[in-house]
Amino acid sequence: MLGARGMAHHSLEIRRRFRLGKRRFYLVFVLGRENRVRDRLMSDRPRSDFSETLSSVGLLCLWLSPLVLAAIALRWMFAGT
Repeated sequence: MLGARGMAHHSLEIRRRFRLGKRRFYLVFVLGRENRVRDRLMSDRPRSDFSETLSSVGLLCLWLSPLVLAAIALRWMFAGT
């Protein structure tokens, strides 16, 4: 349910729509101060530092993979020139 929570105010908020072929995508990046109460923060906390690190590395790989694939594709396209 997109937009069910309404618009929050963040220090940095980037919202972009883009098209890739026949499909449309929506990118949202928000950055701001933590406003959740302590009880909710503790319940949302990962089980261990290892799982937090692992999820951060996985998220970083997801974010960087399109850039790496684009660089490989560009290198492959311009390799013959």
